[in-house]
Amino acid sequence: MGGKRMCRFLVVANLFVVELCATASAHELQHWRHGVIEPKGDGGFSLMVAYRDFAERHGLKIETFILKNGATAIKALLAGEVDSIEASPGATILAGANGADVKIIGCNMPGLPHVVMARSNIATVEDLEGKIIAVAAPGSLPNLLMNTLLEKNKIPASKVQFANLGSELNRYQAVVAGVADAGVVSSEFIPIAPTHVKVLAIARDLLPNYLRVCLIMTGKSLATRRAEARSPGRPRLRRRLRARRRRASARPRPVVRGARAASLP
Repeated sequence: MGGKRMCRFLVVANLFVVELCATASAHELQHWRHGVIEPKGDGGFSLMVAYRDFAERHGLKIETFILKNGATAIKALLAGEVDSIEASPGATILAGANGADVKIIGCNMPGLPHVVMARSNIATVEDLEGKIIAVAAPGSLPNLLMNTLLEKNKIPASKVQFANLGSELNRYQAVVAGVADAGVVSSEFIPIAPTHVKVLAIARDLLPNYLRVCLIMTGKSLATRRAEARSPGRPRLRRRLRARRRRASARPRPVVRGARAASLP
C-alpha cells in the first residue's frame, strides 16, 4: 500500500472514533475505551488518533486497548471492557449470526495484507493435508482465511491440524522453527523470512473484496451513547478531517514514524 493511500485510509479509520466527541466541550472530555488488534507494521494508523492531542481537541479522551485478535476483541466488546473496536468483519458477522449484540458502524480498510507462509517441503496447497497450520482463535481472520484456502482447493478442514499460536509474530516464529508447517501471517514478514520458508498463498488473491478493518460497537452502547456517536457537528468535522488527510498525504513522514514506533522488531 502506497504512502498516500495509507494516509488517506488513516483519516477515515479514525473518523468514527473522533466524531464521537464532536458535541463535547473542550473542558468535558468524554472517556472512550477503544480496542485495536495487536499493532504490526501498520500500527501507526490505528494508534495515531491517540497521539498529539488530536482526540482531545475534539472533546474525547481515548484509552486504547491492544487485543490479540478479532475473536478476542469481540469478547472484550461484549463483556463491556471496551466501547468500540477496530477488527475484521468476519468475527463480528459470526458473533451476530449467533445472537450477539454487535453492530458494524462502517468498514474503512479494503484489502488483506496477509499471506500463508509454509516451510519449503510444502510445494502446493494439497501438501497441507496432515500438517500443522498456525492460526489464531476460532472465528478470527487467520482462521477464516485458512478455511477459505482449504475450501477453494477442496480440502476438508478435518484433514489439517489447526494450532492456535497467538499473535502474528508467534505464528511466524512457529513456522520458521518448524513447530508448524504453515501459518497465516502479515506480509511484512516476507522480506525477513529465511530461505526454508516461502509464500504459499496471498490473501488478496483468495478474498479480493474482503474488508480488513471495521469499526464495531454493541447495540447497547450505540443506544446509550447515541449523542456522542451521532454528532450534529459531523459536517464540520468531516471538513476538518478532509483537510487533515490532504496535509497527511503531502507529509507522510509522521505516519511512517508512528508505524515504526508500533512495529514489531
